[in-house]
Amino acid sequence: MKSLFTDPYHVTPQRQLSTLYDYVVHILPEQEIGYFANGNGCLSSLNLNVNPQITTATSVRFKYPSDANDESSLKYFCFPDQHDSNNNRDISSFLSPMKSKSEYFRFTLTDMRGIRQHVYCSRFVHKGILNALCIISPYDMIDIYEKILSTATQLFISYKDEDAKLFLKEIYPHRLPSCGDTIHIQTSTVGLFSLKCEYDRRKQLIDSVTLLGLST
Repeated sequence: MKSLFTDPYHVTPQRQLSTLYDYVVHILPEQEIGYFANGNGCLSSLNLNVNPQITTATSVRFKYPSDANDESSLKYFCFPDQHDSNNNRDISSFLSPMKSKSEYFRFTLTDMRGIRQHVYCSRFVHKGILNALCIISPYDMIDIYEKILSTATQLFISYKDEDAKLFLKEIYPHRLPSCGDTIHIQTSTVGLFSLKCEYDRRKQLIDSVTLLGLST
């Protein structure tokens, strides 16, 4: 039986998406769960000696859809300094981020079957602590997902947490626009929200070995 590792002509199918994205997740660094569980962003000296069991709590603060199988490795990409064994910074420096400007980045996760998931993230300071908001999708469409992230991130920074969550829920059921098209979504949080697809990268990637095979 041929497999991904034995068949040189294997082409990984791309999963089709009927919604705007696969799922979204809002996470905090794990160490902060015990200190900021009440959401007030206050750190006292007593909290520095918390029970170790608290720090093993989930770092997920919000996820939609709620039954999505969130990728456990996201925290390592969103907060790499926290999980760096060579990191010599003390915990208080990590809990007191100096950057006030939001950061946007992306990375790609690939499973054992070769199926890719693109992860679009914003990292920002909210209530005195670092936060990360990630949108997961099988599609490479950075312009669209960065606009969604930017809008939701600004709501979080403005202390409109519930509006940010509602916004992400409201736009979720809609389909991605085709290349050159624009969709308009009426929301109760930011009003009319428009997304235009400048470049459509949803075409299935063809394995280079297959191309070479076709040319012989």
